[in-house]
Amino acid sequence: MIPTRQRLFAILTVLGLITVPGVLARPIDTLWTSHWGWSPTGGGTVALGVVKDNPGNIFTCGVTDSAGNGNGKVFLTKSLSRKDSVYWRHTYGGNTGISTGYALKLASDGILVAGTTNSFSSDYRYQGYLIKTDFNGETLWTRLYGASPSIVFYAIDLTANGFVFAGFSYSAGLILWTDANGDSTRSSTVSGCKFHSVKTTVDGGCIAVGEIPNSGTITAVKIDSTGSVVWQRVFDGVTACSVDTSDGGYILAGSASGDPDGLLMKIDANGENPRTRTYGDPGTTEQFWSLSVTSDGGYLLTGVATPPPLTLCGAPLRIILG
Repeated sequence: MIPTRQRLFAILTVLGLITVPGVLARPIDTLWTSHWGWSPTGGGTVALGVVKDNPGNIFTCGVTDSAGNGNGKVFLTKSLSRKDSVYWRHTYGGNTGISTGYALKLASDGILVAGTTNSFSSDYRYQGYLIKTDFNGETLWTRLYGASPSIVFYAIDLTANGFVFAGFSYSAGLILWTDANGDSTRSSTVSGCKFHSVKTTVDGGCIAVGEIPNSGTITAVKIDSTGSVVWQRVFDGVTACSVDTSDGGYILAGSASGDPDGLLMKIDANGENPRTRTYGDPGTTEQFWSLSVTSDGGYLLTGVATPPPLTLCGAPLRIILG
């Protein structure tokens, strides 16, 4: 079952951009909101990943325990670019346990959903889970990674020859490369951390970001094309949930420490000279979950704000970091 605090129907909201720097609480214009889910059976549907294609169709993945026999399954939906217009929706996973889709990518020949499942191991140990579908959501193939210890994939990116995943295995951050068929080619681990995001780099390697649990620090790790760690940097913060490339360096987004605010950080190509901004209100907790670079040199971030009582918000924040 999905934990009680996560039993929410999936809510997809498209909002206008803030065109000047501001904080998460700044009012924005809602263009439309779509609420959807399976008929309630005592559970719920939680959306975790979203992408948009060039025609404007929106694909969403996550976890639902409101479909099928009530155990948690990965779901994937396609929504047309207008309100309340779910075009199709599918679920994936076994008949027991929980399967969750954390991240989505669109490839030239289909849709990729990455996450984790304990539905297919004899002892219910979590395995990395990759599902490839056609553009109608019909399964082309699935792959499972690892048997012991548990593996969770939080992020996926496309490479020149396949895919790269980021997540964790037991007490180590995990990076896994595969070919275009999803077969593993190499992996890297970094002890003591959990990765939440990965981005390929022009040199054939990648950068992964995440957290060092229970330390009040976040980490960024540069890995080369052979899977070797080039450098690791540690900064103050709760977690880094997203990373992108910009101006020869890297942009990290997540949550700051102290009175936790949304965190935006820029580092150079060597992971040094950090410049940071935080965004939020006193007495509330803000965390950025996703980051994208805009065409005019700014950044678009989405996340969550949790003042009492709990309020989830997907408010895009338009920022130019000078």
